[in-house]
Amino acid sequence: MLEKPTTDLHEKQGATRAGSPAATGHQWRRLPDSLPVTAKTSGHLWGYPELLAQTHTSGWPFRMPRDSGAVDRRCGSWAMVGTCEHGHVYARELICGRDWCPHCGQEDSKAHLRRKASWFPRVVQAVSMVYLVLTVPPEIRGRYRTKASLGKLGTAAKRMMQRQGFKRGLRRWHWFGEQRGQELREYHPHLNLLVDGRWLPKEQLAALRESWARILGVDVSRVNLKARFCDTPRKILHRVKYITRATFLDWRWDEELARELVGFRNSSTWGRWDEPPAWDLPASEEGWRSGYRVAMLEHGVCPEDGSAIVWGGIVRRVGAPTWRHLGAGYWMQQRK
Repeated sequence: MLEKPTTDLHEKQGATRAGSPAATGHQWRRLPDSLPVTAKTSGHLWGYPELLAQTHTSGWPFRMPRDSGAVDRRCGSWAMVGTCEHGHVYARELICGRDWCPHCGQEDSKAHLRRKASWFPRVVQAVSMVYLVLTVPPEIRGRYRTKASLGKLGTAAKRMMQRQGFKRGLRRWHWFGEQRGQELREYHPHLNLLVDGRWLPKEQLAALRESWARILGVDVSRVNLKARFCDTPRKILHRVKYITRATFLDWRWDEELARELVGFRNSSTWGRWDEPPAWDLPASEEGWRSGYRVAMLEHGVCPEDGSAIVWGGIVRRVGAPTWRHLGAGYWMQQRK
């Protein structure tokens, strides 16, 4: 069986974010391999490290200054350094995580791996799960094109599931549809849910469909609800990988919506996930074994000893042999 982390992953211990956003429009200068977060260079405040790491902060959607002294701003080029209470030093590559990023939008990209890892310690606690897809009819999709409206609809769906007896689950929006493996370019928001439970009888599915129709304010005949039962670890992990993938692969499909979704917290969970693992990884899914380690790092917890990691101080470039890659853009400094 997989060993449960000694530290509760829900406690974001010691994680800090230093500084404040730098002003836009400055002239970029070539910098060394490491840099204090609070350093000022010719009046420029480098207080927000993502400005160095993300290709999307200096223009829309990827543009960057093209002067010969520009800093390397490819997504993931820079990393934030953190140290745990017992001296283990880690680095976290700074990535934008946006669906349309040529790096983060790829399947099994660092962003995708981090999303999978954040769900993995939870889903491994469930003996079986139910995967549901809640769609929005075309005639009312225009109502749900803002962070506020999408957030409220997602919360309403969560409460609906709780009323139906699903005490814990995970949810994430997909923005565009798919047909025969090809992404469709028409806005088609649908909410993916993965809940701890067993196969749903027809009566309960009908009740969910009616509740979703009431939430949307449409006739039940306009609601499409899909459900799949996941009764093996392999099926559960397949759904996690599918749900956490990027779907808004090109900002040009809907530029107005893309701009609106910047900063939207898409993935969310509810309920208590504090039980020991219910199953071990199948031999065919060994690639998931780093999930606990990455999840602990995501929550600011040292995977070596369970102590808190304090992030901040410098951003720098990392790589072998001085640093050992742990997965999903996380690195550990090799001790001499």
